[in-house]
Amino acid sequence: MHNVHFTSVRLVIIALCYLVLAAPAVTSTIVLDPDIWWHLKTGEWIIQHRMVPTEDPFSTFGTGQTWIAYSWLFEVFVYLLYRAFGLNGIVILVLGLSLCIAVTTHLMIRAFRPSLLVETVLLALVFIALIPLLTPRPWLFSILFLSVELGIIGQARRSGNIRVLWLLPPVFALWANLHIQFVYGLAVVALLLAEILWKAFAGSESHKKSVIAAILIAFACVLAVAVNPYQMKIFWPVMDYVQHTTVFHVVSEFQPLRFRSAPELILLLLGFAAVYVLGWRKDWNPFAVTLLLMGMFLGFSAKRDSWVLAITGAMVLSERLGSTARTDSFALKAWHAFVVCPLVALPLYVLIHHRQVSERSLQDTVAKHFPVAAVRYIRTAGYGGPLFNHFNWGGFLIWSLPELRVSMDGRTNVHGDRRIERSITTWFGQPGWDSDPELLASKLVITGKHWALTSLLRMDRRFDLVYEDSTAAVFVPRTSMEGDDA
Repeated sequence: MHNVHFTSVRLVIIALCYLVLAAPAVTSTIVLDPDIWWHLKTGEWIIQHRMVPTEDPFSTFGTGQTWIAYSWLFEVFVYLLYRAFGLNGIVILVLGLSLCIAVTTHLMIRAFRPSLLVETVLLALVFIALIPLLTPRPWLFSILFLSVELGIIGQARRSGNIRVLWLLPPVFALWANLHIQFVYGLAVVALLLAEILWKAFAGSESHKKSVIAAILIAFACVLAVAVNPYQMKIFWPVMDYVQHTTVFHVVSEFQPLRFRSAPELILLLLGFAAVYVLGWRKDWNPFAVTLLLMGMFLGFSAKRDSWVLAITGAMVLSERLGSTARTDSFALKAWHAFVVCPLVALPLYVLIHHRQVSERSLQDTVAKHFPVAAVRYIRTAGYGGPLFNHFNWGGFLIWSLPELRVSMDGRTNVHGDRRIERSITTWFGQPGWDSDPELLASKLVITGKHWALTSLLRMDRRFDLVYEDSTAAVFVPRTSMEGDDA
C-alpha cells in the first residue's frame, strides 16, 4: 500500500511539472507571433509548387535574390496543421511540442538518477525558464532535439558504450530540415569529440579506443545535415546571421536578457547553480564545463537562445547531482503513461474552455492586432503596390495579401542590417524619415493607427488617408489619387 501511495504521489508530481510547461501554451495570444504568418505562407508555397524556394517569393527587395527556407519542413508541418484545424492548428503545434519537450527533458534528467527532490525541482525550474519561448517558432524543435541529443550523449557517457552515439546522425538529418539551430547541436558534438581526444592524449586507454569511432560519428553527423533539399547550402543562412549586428540591438528576441522576469531570473539561477556544482566536484569534466560555457554564452546573449542554457544547465546539474550507485525504487514503466496522460489532459481541457480558446477567439485576437479589415478594404478598392509596411506586419501581409510583395518582414537574413535600420528610422519618425526612398516610391502604405509614422503621414501633403479602423490606417500617395481622378 505504501508503494502504491508513493507511486501515485510521484505520478501526480510529474503531471504537475508537465503542466508548468504545457499550460502557458493554451492561450489565444499564441497567434500574435509576427513570424508564424510567413512560415504558413512558405509551407503553402512549398506544397503548391512541390519544391522548396531558392529565391525570395515574398518581398520586393528579395525579388530574384537567393533565399534558403531553412525551416521548410516546419513550415510544411504547420501549414498542414492549419489546413486541417484552422488557427487551432497553431495552438496544437505549440501544445504538442511543449509536451514533447517536457517528456524528453524529463527523461534526460532522470537518466542520471538524481533524487526525487532534485528531479522535480530541476524539471519545474527548467520548464518555467522555457515559458517565454512557447511561441509557434521552429526553435521549439531545436529545444526538443537538443534534449534528445544530450540524453543520447548522457547514456553513452554513463555506460561507456560509444556505439549509442550512432543514434545522433538520424537526429541531425531530421533537425537540419526543421531549424537552422542544428548548428548548436553540431557544436555539442564537437565538444564531446574534443573531450574524447583530450582524454585519449592524456593516456586514457578507454578513450583511445573510442577516438576513431567518435571521429566517424562526428563526421556522420555533419554529413547527415546535408540530407535536405539545399544540401550544404543550408549553412549559408548561418553565415548571414553571424554577420548581423543591427538586429541584435533593435529586434527584441535578439537582445540579451535583462533579468526582470521570473523565467529570466530562474535561468540565471540555473546557470550559477550549474557553475557551483561543477566547482564543488573535484573531478575535471571537460565536456560539462565547455557545454555549460556554450549554454551561458548563447543563453545570456539573446532571449531567443535562452533555451540552450536551460537545457545544458539541466544536464550538467542532473549529471553532477545524480548517482549511478543510487538504487531508485521508482522506475518509470509504460503503464505509468496511461496514468500521467489523463492527469495532464484533463486540466488542459478545462483550461482551454476556461480561457475560451477556439477558432473564433483566435480570429478575434488576430483582428485586434493585425490589419485584417484593412486588407479586405485594399482588396475591394483594388489598390496595387509597391507596398510599404512595418517589420512586425510583414509576415501577416505575406500571408493575407500575397498578391502584393511586402517591403519588410521578420526574415532578417533576407533584408540585412541596413534596410532594417532604415525601416526603424522611418517608422519611429526619426530625422530623415521623410526622405526614405521606399516610402516615397510606394503606392500603398499600411500602418498601425497609433504608430509614429501614422501621425506624420496624416500631416504630410504627399499622402492621403483612405481607410482607418481601430487597428490600422491605409495611405496612398496624393499624386496617384489625382491621376486616378483625371
